[in-house]
Amino acid sequence: MEIYAAMIANIDFQLGWLFGYLKKAGKWENTVVIFLSDNGANGLFMHQYPHTDEVWVARNSDNRLENPGRKFSRTATGPAWAQVNMTPYRMFKNFVAEGGTRTLLIVAGPGVEKSGAHSDAFTHVMDIAATILDVSEIEHPGTSYKGRKVEVMPGRSLTPVLSGKADFVYEDDTAVSWELYGMRAVRKGNFKLLRLVKPFGPEE
Repeated sequence: MEIYAAMIANIDFQLGWLFGYLKKAGKWENTVVIFLSDNGANGLFMHQYPHTDEVWVARNSDNRLENPGRKFSRTATGPAWAQVNMTPYRMFKNFVAEGGTRTLLIVAGPGVEKSGAHSDAFTHVMDIAATILDVSEIEHPGTSYKGRKVEVMPGRSLTPVLSGKADFVYEDDTAVSWELYGMRAVRKGNFKLLRLVKPFGPEE
C-alpha cells in the first residue's frame, strides 16, 4: 500500500509537469483532459500470473522488506486488500460486479461546465472515443473509410452531460451489456443483472 501511495504521488507530480508545460506552450486553454483509472483494484498475487508460480517468483524476485518498489521487486496486495480498495462495491478487477467495473472519470477543459461538479450519469469506456471525436469536431467515417469497412462506433459522446445540457448519457430504457471470462452483466437504468462463475456466483 505504501508503493501504491507513492505511485499516486508520482502520477500527481507528472500530471502537474504536463499541465505546466501545456500552459507555458499556450495550449492549455485548447486542451481537454480525460483522466480515468483502471477497472478495479487488482486481486492477483504475483504467482498467479501466466508462466509463473511461487517458486518462479521467489527465484526471480528481490522482495526483501527494504526493496519493494525497486528493481526486481514483485509484490501484490492480493484479493483482501483489493476488496478493501473497492469498498463499498462488490468484488474487484477481473469481475463484472461494480468493484471490477466502476472507475473514476475526471474531465476538464473547454466545453466542460460547472468546474468541480459531480455527475452520477452512467457511462462506459466505449464512450471515450466518441467524446474525443465530438470535442475535436471530427465526424466518424460511418461504415467505410478509403474503401475499407469500418465498424459502427458503439459509444456515445459525453459532451451533452459535460456541457450541462443533459443529465444522462444513456436513457433508463437503454441496456448496456458486457462479458469477461464467462461472467456477464447487463445494466439498464439503475438496475444491473450479473452472471458470476462459481464459486463467486451460481452461474445463473
